[in-house]
Amino acid sequence: SQADAEVIVKRTRTKTQLQKLTHDLGERVKELNCLYSISRLVEQPGTSLEDILQGTVDLIPPSWQYSTITCARITLKDKTFSTDNFEKTIWKQSGDILVKGEKVGTLDICYLEEMPEADSGAFLKEEQALLAAIVEQLGRIIEHKQMEGTLRESEKRYRSLFDSVPIGLYRTSLDGRFIDVNLSFVDILGYADRESVLAANAADNYIDPATREAWKESLARNGVVSGYLLQIRKQDGTPIWIET
Repeated sequence: SQADAEVIVKRTRTKTQLQKLTHDLGERVKELNCLYSISRLVEQPGTSLEDILQGTVDLIPPSWQYSTITCARITLKDKTFSTDNFEKTIWKQSGDILVKGEKVGTLDICYLEEMPEADSGAFLKEEQALLAAIVEQLGRIIEHKQMEGTLRESEKRYRSLFDSVPIGLYRTSLDGRFIDVNLSFVDILGYADRESVLAANAADNYIDPATREAWKESLARNGVVSGYLLQIRKQDGTPIWIET
C-alpha cells in the first residue's frame, strides 16, 4: 500500500541520515585525535622539535577523509619533514606557520590521485579548518621551543660566568640552605666538590651565630650587605676571615 511504501521510504531516509551522522561524527573524532596526538608529542619528555614536526606529518594522513592517498610535508626554513609518499600535486592545500606574526614555515597536504570535478576543491571545509588549527598549534610549539633554546643558552652563559670568576659566589635561603655556589666558593671553604657544599648548611659555618643574625638584620634593613667582615669555618674547622 502507499502507506507502507511511505513508511519504508521514511525508514530508508532515516537510516541514510543516521549513517551520514555516524560517518561525520567519526571524521570529527579523527580530526580531534590528530590535534590531541600532536599535543601528546609535545608532552613527551626530551622530544625535540624535529621529532614533533615529523610526528605531525605522520599523523595527518589518517585524519583526512581519503587517508590512503593523502601525503603531507612541513617546510621549516631549510628543513623538510614529510611522509614517505609525499608528492606535490594539483590537489593541494597549504597553510603558513607563523611565529609572532612572521612566517617561519609551511604545511602542505596533497592527494596523490586526481579527484572528481564534483568534489568542492577536493578538501572538505572541516579539513581546511583542521589544517588551520594544526599550523596555529605548530606556531605555538615552535615559539615555545625557541624560547626554551634561548633560555638554555642564557643559563649556559650564566653558569660559565658564575663558575669562571675568581671570587666566591653563593646563594642561600634565609634559613641557611645553600641554593647554589661557584667553584671558587667551594675552594674557599675547602670542600671536595659543589655537591658537598650544597648538602651542608651555611649557618653551621659561622663561628659566632650572632654575626649571622647581624648580617641578616643588615640585609633586611638595607636590602644589601656590602663590605661586611665575618669569620667562618672551613670544612676541616679552620677559621678564616671573609668579606661579604
